[in-house]
Amino acid sequence: MKITNATRYDTQQLRSLIVAVYRELVEPLEGPAPWWPRLKVKVAYRRANAYCAGFAYFNGGPILLRPSRPGQPTNCYVGDVRVVVQPATVSDTARTIAHELMHCYGYRHGQWHDLWDTAPLVERFGERLTHREPQAKPKPDLRRARYERVLVLERAWTARAKRAATRLRTLRQRRRYYERALSSAAALPPAALPPAATEPC
Repeated sequence: MKITNATRYDTQQLRSLIVAVYRELVEPLEGPAPWWPRLKVKVAYRRANAYCAGFAYFNGGPILLRPSRPGQPTNCYVGDVRVVVQPATVSDTARTIAHELMHCYGYRHGQWHDLWDTAPLVERFGERLTHREPQAKPKPDLRRARYERVLVLERAWTARAKRAATRLRTLRQRRRYYERALSSAAALPPAALPPAATEPC
């Protein structure tokens, strides 16, 4: 059985719960399923509602399991306070898993009764599934980041300026050498000689 988890529910806990439902609730009634080793289960949030839902294809799946999204507001109020969705319960999730596994066995609605005893699973896994809350990311200091970028660029251009100054000194020395060589050999008339460069102070 392969599980793909697109939620913040604990993947290992979901896998263990699916295996436990199959081994302890469904398999004792229906027998070993030949499709179990290759069964694919995808877990994704529901858009609304506080209950776990599911979908499965006949005769081997795959299964889509859709637990509630914790923190999502509902249409229910307690006084003036709006109720928000809590993490999915183990009992509700286990019943949904068993329901979808029966579809994988080939059963249609009305051909079995969802009278599953989930108390042992609740005792083992707890009342609700483990849900990891998203970690708040610290807000980046843009001024600090830009200042550090300016320092990096300043060091880079300073190094380039030093290399350019060194190269210019070398070229000026070579130019003076050739000017002296040409003047002494009278290779160029005096009017054709380039003017002497003025060294920077």
